[in-house]
Amino acid sequence: MVLRTDFTDTTVAAGNHAALHNDTSTDVNTLSAWLGGTRHQVNVYVSNATWTKPAGAKFVWVRLVGGGGAGGGAVTTAANESAVGGGGGGGGYCEKWWDAASLSATQAVVVGQGGTGVAGAAGNDGTASTFSTMSAGGGIAGTITAASSTALSVATGGDGGPSSGGDINATGFPGEMGLRYPSLRDGAGTGTINAFARGGMGGGSVFGGNARTGNTSNNSGFAGESYGGGGSGGQNNASQVTTRTGGSGVVGIVIVITFF
Repeated sequence: MVLRTDFTDTTVAAGNHAALHNDTSTDVNTLSAWLGGTRHQVNVYVSNATWTKPAGAKFVWVRLVGGGGAGGGAVTTAANESAVGGGGGGGGYCEKWWDAASLSATQAVVVGQGGTGVAGAAGNDGTASTFSTMSAGGGIAGTITAASSTALSVATGGDGGPSSGGDINATGFPGEMGLRYPSLRDGAGTGTINAFARGGMGGGSVFGGNARTGNTSNNSGFAGESYGGGGSGGQNNASQVTTRTGGSGVVGIVIVITFF
């Protein structure tokens, strides 16, 4: 079989089923024309379900994305301290063409859940999406730093989710490190720049959707923005009595396309 490359690739926001359907339909229509005008059926799952093999099915194209990992939170800080969290990893991607005869009459569909953020602590990992022997792993959560005013410190971003069992197995994008900067002298050497922090961005999935980092001094992380996207890390600058929560990862997705 010759690999076709004339398919579209679109970033789709979580919950935007119309955009996802349009993007998927474009690819499927290209495939149908290539296969001689065969009919097709598209099933999209964002929660656990059971897929039933349609009568007359010949080939089944299955695409999985795991749930995104949550970003790390940020602890409280004293005067001139800062604290930060790293971004959560994106969910993995797994794709496989099946001969329909090799699949059972019914098949469990497991959709990976996005990891949830935790106030002042590392977040939770995303979970895997599975179909038969295929698995798209969930993204790993971001870590956190302690509060401090000295020494540059890093909150490690979470790894992207691993994948297995497909014709194509791709690891999700890792979350970005969060950076806690120490107290510094200004350029003239006459004053002090207080310690500050920058939360790590979340890692993306095959659909994009990585969460942006904070654009204010003290904030919780932002949730991922598309299926399998990782959440960003929280950040606190000096004298903060509120713990910050890492942004949550986004649920994964399973797309099953049957050709007749």
